[in-house]
Amino acid sequence: FTDIHPPVEDSVLGYLDVADLCGRVRLLMFLYDDTDSVLTGIRWKDVYIGDLIYAEDSTANTPFFRAEALFPRGAFDSDTVVRISLVSYDYAEDRLEGDMFYAGDYFSPLLHLQPEGARFEPGERPVIYYYLTSAEVEHYGISQNNVHLYAVSTNGFFREITTNVMVDSNGVMIIQSEPDSFPGGSQEEGEYVFFTPFPRSATVTYKVRVEAPSKVCGDKVMVKVVVPEAPETIGVIRGYVTSGGGVEEEEEFFFKASADDKENGGEPVTIYDALELHRRSSSALPKISRSPWERWVVDTCYYYILSDTVEWIEIPLMSGTNRFWVGDAEAMKFGFEGDASVKVRNCPVTSFTVVRDTAGPRIVFVTDPDPLLSYWDDEDTVGFYMNEAGRLYYMRYDLSGNLVEDRTFEVEPYETVYVTWNGRLYGDFAPEGDYPYLVFGVDDAGNRSKEHCHAWRVHFRVPVEIVFPSDGIWLRDTVTLVSSSPYSYRVEWLWNDVYIGMEDSAGAGLVWNTEGLPDMKDVEIVARCEDAFGYEGADTVRVGIDNHPPVSSLDFSEPYVDRAAYTSVGWGTEISIIAQDTFSGIASVKYRVIPSLTLTKGHPSDDGEGDTYPWKSYTGPFTMKFKEEGYYTVEFYSVDKVGNAEDVKRHTLYVDTGGPSVSIVYGEPAVVTDTVIYIAPWTPITFNAYDPSGVREIKYRVYLRVDSVWMEDVPWTLAPDTLYLSYPEGSRMRLEVQGWDSLGNWSRIIRGEFAIESEPPTTYLFLGVPRYERDGMIYITSSTPCSLYAEDEISGVKETHYAVDDTLSFLIYTAPFTVSGPDGEHVIYRRSVDVIGNVEAWKDTVIFLDNAPPQSRVKTRGPRYEDYITSATEILILSLDMGSGVDRVFYAVDDGEFVEYSVPFTLPEGIHKVSFYAVDNLGNTEDVKQVVFRVDNTSPVAHLYLTEPQWDSLYVSSLTEIFIKAEDPEVLGVASGVWKVYYRIDGGLWRETEADVTSFHLEGPDGMHTIDY
Repeated sequence: FTDIHPPVEDSVLGYLDVADLCGRVRLLMFLYDDTDSVLTGIRWKDVYIGDLIYAEDSTANTPFFRAEALFPRGAFDSDTVVRISLVSYDYAEDRLEGDMFYAGDYFSPLLHLQPEGARFEPGERPVIYYYLTSAEVEHYGISQNNVHLYAVSTNGFFREITTNVMVDSNGVMIIQSEPDSFPGGSQEEGEYVFFTPFPRSATVTYKVRVEAPSKVCGDKVMVKVVVPEAPETIGVIRGYVTSGGGVEEEEEFFFKASADDKENGGEPVTIYDALELHRRSSSALPKISRSPWERWVVDTCYYYILSDTVEWIEIPLMSGTNRFWVGDAEAMKFGFEGDASVKVRNCPVTSFTVVRDTAGPRIVFVTDPDPLLSYWDDEDTVGFYMNEAGRLYYMRYDLSGNLVEDRTFEVEPYETVYVTWNGRLYGDFAPEGDYPYLVFGVDDAGNRSKEHCHAWRVHFRVPVEIVFPSDGIWLRDTVTLVSSSPYSYRVEWLWNDVYIGMEDSAGAGLVWNTEGLPDMKDVEIVARCEDAFGYEGADTVRVGIDNHPPVSSLDFSEPYVDRAAYTSVGWGTEISIIAQDTFSGIASVKYRVIPSLTLTKGHPSDDGEGDTYPWKSYTGPFTMKFKEEGYYTVEFYSVDKVGNAEDVKRHTLYVDTGGPSVSIVYGEPAVVTDTVIYIAPWTPITFNAYDPSGVREIKYRVYLRVDSVWMEDVPWTLAPDTLYLSYPEGSRMRLEVQGWDSLGNWSRIIRGEFAIESEPPTTYLFLGVPRYERDGMIYITSSTPCSLYAEDEISGVKETHYAVDDTLSFLIYTAPFTVSGPDGEHVIYRRSVDVIGNVEAWKDTVIFLDNAPPQSRVKTRGPRYEDYITSATEILILSLDMGSGVDRVFYAVDDGEFVEYSVPFTLPEGIHKVSFYAVDNLGNTEDVKQVVFRVDNTSPVAHLYLTEPQWDSLYVSSLTEIFIKAEDPEVLGVASGVWKVYYRIDGGLWRETEADVTSFHLEGPDGMHTIDY
């Protein structure tokens, strides 16, 4: 986030330095309550600042198109953010470190072109367009003849750019730079990164010059401000002299300053943000007395004029680097207070830097600061320097503290001073003791260093020197210790403060046996003596005692493998002999290489066989290059610097120059043919490899064949413990395997061609005859043969399984089978297994087993009594089949031929036998059934009989019993008999009787009656 704060109270909400922003920007306003502690709301607005120019683009714009830069195509090598934006005073100050330009009127903002420091060759420089609206032109009274375009460099200078000014039809004033007039094409021109248009009448094109020391140690500085003569073409400008050199009674300048506060971690702090200095005629130099830590305060003080063009100003300083900027006071007042009533002018700003140095210089000694004088005629020297220019002071004192030597040196930074003393004091040898001396310095700024107090040490000793052993050597067995001295004093010898013996006189020698001592390093040997006056002298050397041989071993560079009984190496393996001696160190190492026939034969040197191979001096790592593959023995030993030799050591090597043997092993399921191996995606593939040095890794790669073309450039992959070639069904691939042993030797490439068989076979069911299909149901009989056929295009079918109703009781298919059991629905299951082992999922077919024939019966339609019918009676044959259904029905009459039944039929009068049977759609035939019909086409005959009294046939009484007797005459042996007799009297209701003979009486009035029967 970038905070936006109001510059002063009761002004606009805030100024946003858009020079630090580019692109899409969201402005956020945080609203708080009256206590400024509770956030009550957030408002935001999205704006767009700047523009992105691509390598092939040519235009960049400011927000709201205030200005526009047109670049020739190809001016940038890559996409670049070109920002032309409003630039605040603080931003310009920080970026240009004081050498900046300030434009006051808000209708004339600074514009910033990125990338900063961009230089353009002629023909590639941008053309600048600056736009002023008609309202701005009218409100500010801007004239076409009084507007110019300037560019400002990073050096603080600016130059006018040739422009054309025009007003378009909408009243917009357009300021356009001439092509190729934008500066920045050479180093001398500097880097012009700012440009702005402004009126010539309000512009100063030069700067004042400030003379000030670059470094002081006090808290203030005197600076001289030199105002140059203005050209005659420029009128009176506030803050500067006129063309005639005259000066106004009071002119205002603006100072802005900051410093790197060393007391606060070196962070920049603002001394004062706004300070006005007014000139007046006075003989006193002013002093700025206001606290430099107050911010946003405009102070006023007066300064003295030494001449028309020179002013001296006294300014307070803080520690560290103080930076100052000088400019027009009223312009700055507008910049900090936003007071529109102040007439603002454009002015260049001069800057200068003063370092307040309050730290003292540092003194460094280049010799021992406490030298020792141990002989009467001895002398020594001390040397030291100061890191800054100034004066160095040296003072030496006697043992009573009296000053005996006082010297002063004018030095440049890091110039070394040397002081020598021969140990004489007041013309005689100085007594033994420590003679102090003092060194300090003062730099040119007046800062004093800290004092360094050291001493010259005067201590006399009897001269004695150890001749043997010399310092740093190693001793073994028996040695002779020898000392030397100009005096014939007895010399006492000690090692680590343990008494060795007494040398009768210096140079006589003392024998010392070290064999009983432990091996040691840094043993202090002391030879000491004493003269007649009690002065002592001693000499010390430090030696080592080593009575044990070194220890050596072999070390191998890659590649090598340590095995239980030998080490495998290659031709490129470097063999190093590491010899270690904790004490005296290694003097030499010897070795030789002897071929071995077998690993178990033993070392050739045991029986003298190795003596024919000479010893070599080991000078560095060696190899077994060009040696044949096999076993070798390396013999070696080392000798230390005092002659201790170790016993010969032996190490067996196996020189391995070939790669491992590699093979491809595939598990089940797999089928091997002459050209390819059929496997399933789950078939495990492993790799066997053996090498005497051990197998380091096995890699593989798989080439797929696509459209009969093998893939190319397949990378190697580290082989897993088990490989599965999980490729789609029917994939053809070539597997290549290569092994590397532990030494990096590689094997030849082993290849195998595989095909993926992951799909199971497909099994088909074929049903023979009889079979019948209706409404999706298949009907068969127990005699219908069921055949299975399976196919597998890749590896082939191994076996086929089938089951009826229960898959747990499946059988292996070898020949067609039939289905037995009760009639009804059954399920035939089938599956196959290919040679790879892919098992087909059970497939099922539902069939209807129909072994039962149809059942038929005869039905009549028309007159019938028991087995008596008439020729009008229709005979129907009805057949029913619970399985496949009735196919055809046959019948025969009497002994006639069977004919197919299709429609009801009738029989002639007489006795007839009807035979019939039905056949279903599977050929199941019903047994022949028979039925006998008696066809009676002859009607019965009825007779009327009268009993007494009977007068004649036409006259009867109510007592006369009237009989009706019926009989059925037999025709062709058929008479069905009388079933019922009907009669009525005088047309009344019919009366029914089932007797062959019936009787009745006539009742009613006398007269004629009619009997119907």
